[in-house]
Amino acid sequence: RSMLTEIAARTPELREHDWEEALRLFITDRRYGGVKTLTQRKELFAEWQQAQRGVSKEERRAQLRAARSAFIEMLCECEQIDSRTSFARAKALLESDPRWQALDARERNAAFDDAEDDLRACEKRRRAEVAAKVRANAERFRALLHEADLEAEVTWDDVCEMTHIMQDERCQALTAAQREEAFGEYQKERLRRARAAAKKAYGTLLEELHAKALIARKTKWKEVVDTIKADERYSDLKQIAPDAPLNVFDKFIEMLQAKYTHELSCAKALALRSGPIASSCTVDEFANALRARDEEDLRLEARQQVAETSLDTDSYELSQMRNELRMLLEYRQSLQREVEEIAASLDEEREEEEESDDEEKPIRFAQMSAEAIAAAHAGFVERQREREHEAEKRRAKAKKRFRELLETMKDMALSGTSYGEWASVREVLRADAAFEAVGDESEREAMWDAYCDELKAAAKEESEARAAKKAKKEKERAERDKERDDKEEKKDRERERERERSSRVKSSRDDRDRSKTKRKSSEKKERRDERKSKRGRKRARRSASESDESDYSDESDESASSYENRRRKHKRR
Repeated sequence: RSMLTEIAARTPELREHDWEEALRLFITDRRYGGVKTLTQRKELFAEWQQAQRGVSKEERRAQLRAARSAFIEMLCECEQIDSRTSFARAKALLESDPRWQALDARERNAAFDDAEDDLRACEKRRRAEVAAKVRANAERFRALLHEADLEAEVTWDDVCEMTHIMQDERCQALTAAQREEAFGEYQKERLRRARAAAKKAYGTLLEELHAKALIARKTKWKEVVDTIKADERYSDLKQIAPDAPLNVFDKFIEMLQAKYTHELSCAKALALRSGPIASSCTVDEFANALRARDEEDLRLEARQQVAETSLDTDSYELSQMRNELRMLLEYRQSLQREVEEIAASLDEEREEEEESDDEEKPIRFAQMSAEAIAAAHAGFVERQREREHEAEKRRAKAKKRFRELLETMKDMALSGTSYGEWASVREVLRADAAFEAVGDESEREAMWDAYCDELKAAAKEESEARAAKKAKKEKERAERDKERDDKEEKKDRERERERERSSRVKSSRDDRDRSKTKRKSSEKKERRDERKSKRGRKRARRSASESDESDYSDESDESASSYENRRRKHKRR
């Protein structure tokens, strides 16, 4: 029956086969020969089939899943099988295992393919176990080397010659390569410890120099290098790591700078909580204000702790009083935070500070350096002056707007009646935003009185200017009249002189005209005689030219006849 059940797990169709079909599946199994007669075998097979018909399909699937899981578990348990092993190799190693035989060939192939991820995980786990074992053995070997207290100059070759180390079981548990690698790690660890000790001693040296005020946050390396080199702690670190002294010094300076920055930020925060501080305060007054605020914070924390601590012996009334006190303290802290937020919002200078992973706790006033307090004072005074300057600008702007508003009330100011008094004007202006911009009532009234005085002074100056202008115009008119009279008199004198000059010019012009007339008549006579002579000469030239033209015409006639005679002769030829 167990044989049939195992075969049915691999081949579920066995439950439905008849005897002849089922026989080929288990006839080769040695357990088949355990039943001697064929009749008994058939009876057992029929009984088994009858029993198996009551097994549901879900149960058969569960049996198949269990068989597949057992098959994969079998593969993972075999240390000779990994994700790269072939199916044939696995078959040769595990064929005789019942978990192998519990599946048929098709299911075995599918389960073997599905086991690849499990084999990788198993292989990874084995490698991790081996590596952990090697690390543990290496750690034991390094402990052995520490126990031997080797010198710093010892090499691996020297260690190999030490019999008490090489024959120890902690050394024998490693291979030669692993031993050498562990020795290298041991040397590195010794070097790290030595470097850490040297750095710590060198840091102590820097702290001592800082306590003596020889090193500050702005100190340069070249300023203190001679003092540092004189100490043997510098030489020890320099011998182990040549660049370490300068690097440690730079980090120490950065630490001092960070410490100063934190102290400065705490001082500024304390100054914001210290209430109103004048911009003209000195450093000592500023420090006293910070000290008083810090002491007040300490007292407040003490009262808060007392309020939060409830005793078993407290009565109901005392508990209620503690609760009320706790609520009042919380309300006071909320108000304090709001004040700080408002003060921070008015601060135009935003300092960007690097945030560290570990939040720095605020420090008390006693832990702040004088340099940080002085710097906080300088920054606070500068910001306070800027705020005062901005407030003054806002006040000046509000006064300007209020003055422009007053100028719209000019008629009331010049009325000279009760309408020009401030009480009447105030009722008219009180609804305007420019009126509310000036918060002080006495200042508003003073500005109105000053405006009225200015208008009166301007009116007086205007009347005086009109009178002066009128007097000036009268004076200018008199001067113009006098100047006009002088000009008329001068013109009369010039006209008289002009008449005398014109009479003299006229007499001389008549003399010139008479002489000019005589000269023209003589010239005209000469031109007439010249024209006559020219006409006589032209007539003589014309007669001569006519005689010449007659001679030329005769010669041309003769030349034309000779040319005609020559042409005729040429034609006859």
